[in-house]
Amino acid sequence: VCASLLQHMGFLQDRAGFGGIEKSIMAIYPGSKTAHFKQIADGSGLEFREMLFFDDRALNVRAAQKLGIVAHQVSSLDGLTWKDFSAGLDAWRAQRRS
Repeated sequence: VCASLLQHMGFLQDRAGFGGIEKSIMAIYPGSKTAHFKQIADGSGLEFREMLFFDDRALNVRAAQKLGIVAHQVSSLDGLTWKDFSAGLDAWRAQRRS
């Protein structure tokens, strides 16, 4: 669902190296989010402070925030909405400026 929503919103890369989020770094990972984020950082070369994470579970959001990732909790009923995406992106941009 997330990938199709991001595609619809125009945030996924349409070709390798041409803007947007690379599909290859998107993942649904059961278990420890800390291990998952470390795997993403190692595989992508991104630092935690460069990441933006959305989840409906407070535990996962807190785990991400402890690493320095900008994380935004979404409703388990509504999922990722434009309002949530905008709020998360604003928080990520604010962190990048500080």
